[in-house]
Amino acid sequence: MGTALKTGVTVGTTTLSWDSANSPITWKRGSGAANDITGTWTAVNPSGNSFEFTFNANGTFSHIGNLITSNSGNPLVSSEYRTTGYSAHPRYDDPAQSATSVVVTGPGIASSLSLLYNASCGGSGGCWDTRWLPPVKLGTTHPTPPSIYTFTIQGATTTKTATASSGCFMESLPSNLVVSKAPTSGNLTFTWTKAYSINPNPNLKYHVQISDSALNNVWNSPSVIDADTITYASPALTTGVLYNITLTADAFELDCAASITTTFTY
Repeated sequence: MGTALKTGVTVGTTTLSWDSANSPITWKRGSGAANDITGTWTAVNPSGNSFEFTFNANGTFSHIGNLITSNSGNPLVSSEYRTTGYSAHPRYDDPAQSATSVVVTGPGIASSLSLLYNASCGGSGGCWDTRWLPPVKLGTTHPTPPSIYTFTIQGATTTKTATASSGCFMESLPSNLVVSKAPTSGNLTFTWTKAYSINPNPNLKYHVQISDSALNNVWNSPSVIDADTITYASPALTTGVLYNITLTADAFELDCAASITTTFTY
């Protein structure tokens, strides 16, 4: 399930407010003591998905979810911060490719932007996104959130509009990326100084990508949470070859990220 830290949450006798990205949810229980999370909490989000958490006095918990709708068919906008500035990445999940076109308007887009269909879009199976398009540039300073984008989704016989917002921006880049090679094993160790986001979030995920000079992917590290080091062992790299090393800090609950890239000769 993973780990996330939420601050500023008030546990009442019967209610608990949980602001997840742009979808605040109020959890409810029958009764209990204020500031004591023990008990069974239920919630229904705006999409109709229902959830139940039971927190026990011994610190264990259980979770039940009834997923009515996923993000499929819903638009979202993530942001990225690089040394060149900020960019936005609108996306519309559509695994069945039921839409015939998706057009977006909003900050950074001169008039409108037609997204392209990407049949391999993360875990969603297919989406309309900007993977093969120039980035939606926002400048060297980010706009005041939320940045609202309007999606016009054309189906076979109908047209609908929907909005999504980018509410999170990274305030700093990860920095001081150092690549060290062990003299005997040849293993690489990556270390860095952590980044931070506009929404204080100690649980940033970090991952490293190695690519060759043609930008072909060689390796993606597993993500580490609130860390400043990752070790690489395999597959074997070629001595004397120049590789690109990209480090990304990802505020995974809020859809914003920051990345830096350096080169390293193995």
